[in-house]
Amino acid sequence: MKKLVLILFVSLIAYGTSQAQAIETGDQAVNLGLGIDGLMYCGSGIPSINFSYETLPFEKLGIGYISVGGFGAFKHTTNYDNKHNYWIVAGRGAYHFDFYAMNHNDFFRYFDVYAGVLAGYALVGNNYNGNYEDEAYYKYEEPNQFVHDIFAGCRYQFSDGLAVYAETSYNVSILSFGVSFLF
Repeated sequence: MKKLVLILFVSLIAYGTSQAQAIETGDQAVNLGLGIDGLMYCGSGIPSINFSYETLPFEKLGIGYISVGGFGAFKHTTNYDNKHNYWIVAGRGAYHFDFYAMNHNDFFRYFDVYAGVLAGYALVGNNYNGNYEDEAYYKYEEPNQFVHDIFAGCRYQFSDGLAVYAETSYNVSILSFGVSFLF
C-alpha cells in the first residue's frame, strides 16, 4: 500500500498542475485502481486490481457524452486451503454528465460525473491444497460466469493528463478508486 501511495504522489508531481479542461468528444482515459468487496470477495480482504479504458467517440448527446471501453480485474484470495484466482473481462459504457456546460461553474470544470453499465465474463480458478475429512466442503469450486453490473462514479482532474476517480457498483466492486491517465 505504501508503494501505491508513493507511485500516486510521484505521478501527481510528474504531470504538474496545468489547467484541466471539461470533457469533450475524442477524450480517452486509462483507469488503474483497486476494488473492494463485490463479486470477487472471498477469503482475505485484499482488494482487486482494476483496469479500464474508455473513449468518448460520439458528439454530445443531450447534457453529456457517451463513452465506450473495456474493463479488466484480477484478485487472488486464500480461504483456508483454497486459493482462488478471479479474472473479469468485460465491456462497459457510460454517460458522462457535462455539468460545466450547463452552468459554467468552475467547480464542475474539474469533475467528470458519470454512470454506466458493464457486461462480460468472470473466470475463476481454484486450487485446493488441503487434507480435511470433509474435503467436498472445502474443495468448493466456483463456476465461470457471465457478469453484469451498473456503476456510478466521478473523476477529479488535477491536470490535462491526470485525474483520480472513485466508482461504486452493486456487483463487481462495491467501491473502487484509483488514478486516471487522460489523453
